[in-house]
Amino acid sequence: MLMRISAVLSAVCYFPGTAGFIQPGTLTEEIKSMKKLFAICLTLALVMAMAAPAFAEDAAANYKAKCQMCHGPDGKGSAAGQKMGVKPFSELKASEAEQIKATKEGKGKMPKFEGKLSDDEIKALVAYTKTLK
Repeated sequence: MLMRISAVLSAVCYFPGTAGFIQPGTLTEEIKSMKKLFAICLTLALVMAMAAPAFAEDAAANYKAKCQMCHGPDGKGSAAGQKMGVKPFSELKASEAEQIKATKEGKGKMPKFEGKLSDDEIKALVAYTKTLK
C-alpha cells in the first residue's frame, strides 16, 4: 500500500524535463520519518494515559494518609478538622498556586509537607482536592 502511494505521488509530483520538483524516492523517506514520529507520539500518549490513573491513585492514597484526618474523606472537614477551623475545599478561594504553597509550607495549624512529599505529589494532591468539591 505504501509503495503504491509513493509511486502515485512520485508520478504526480515529478515533472520530467524540469529537473523534477520532487525527486522520486524522497517521499518514501519522508513517509518513513513520519511513521517513526507517529510511533513515538503514540507510545508517549499510551505511557501518559497509563501513568495518569496511577498518579491519581497515588494522590488519593496520599490524601487518605496525610490529609483526610483533618479535611475528611469528602473534603468538607472532619469533626476534629472543623474544630481547628478547616474549611471545605468547595469554599476555598485560594488559587492552585496558593494551595500548593500552603501545602508545602503549612498554614495555620496545617503542617508543612515540603520534604515529606515531592513537588509533583503536592501538585497531584492539590488537583485531587478539586475532585472532592
